[in-house]
Amino acid sequence: MKPARWSILLPLLLTVMGCSTLKDKCEQANWYRRGYDQAKRGHFPDADNYLKRCKKEEAQINYQQLDVGFKKGRSEICDPNEAFKQGAAGQKYNFPICSDYNERKMRSSYNRGIKKYCRASNGYQVGVQGAEYQNSCPADLEKSFLTRYKNGRRQYLEKTLQAKKNQVTSIDKKLEDLKRKQKGFHNQLSNRHIHRERELELRGAIQNLNFDIDNLTSKKNVLTEEINHLNESLAKI
Repeated sequence: MKPARWSILLPLLLTVMGCSTLKDKCEQANWYRRGYDQAKRGHFPDADNYLKRCKKEEAQINYQQLDVGFKKGRSEICDPNEAFKQGAAGQKYNFPICSDYNERKMRSSYNRGIKKYCRASNGYQVGVQGAEYQNSCPADLEKSFLTRYKNGRRQYLEKTLQAKKNQVTSIDKKLEDLKRKQKGFHNQLSNRHIHRERELELRGAIQNLNFDIDNLTSKKNVLTEEINHLNESLAKI
């Protein structure tokens, strides 16, 4: 076969081989597991991109196993106890795959959990531990919760801010010390009578110092950004 013809057919051949390989993988897939995993992530099977790709390849998909796996996962995630935990953690109700499965019990359990979370006495603890409020409390509980939450949140932010500032101060002292050593080594290198061995030793030490200085400077920059973010958060309270 002529080289020119190969240049045309080779990409075509590779594409066909690739499609065939994907189709084989699709037909060998554990569809029970994929259905189960989709449910545990809170998604319906049709949202699975891998399933969509397999459909395009016209692969033989075991829909029965996919459905059995999905229903098993859904029975575990659409558990009223899970809904209560989500509410008690202050999260918004988010069980889309349970809309036609155990919905009434799920909502009832979630409401009990969110009421527990939104107690005024819990507001301070949530704030002082650094957790961010997800705007999940009912209107009749939110005002008293937020009053205590903001007090705790302010204390958390102020404490964290001071800790970050202390870290920056510590880094500045280390940088000052390293730059002082660096300057001393450069002064020694300026001596025209320095031995070759000592020169190499000094250059190696300076290289190590440069690395340490760059590393500490990067850490300081990150801390500075975090401090700015904390100041912005404090200003919003």
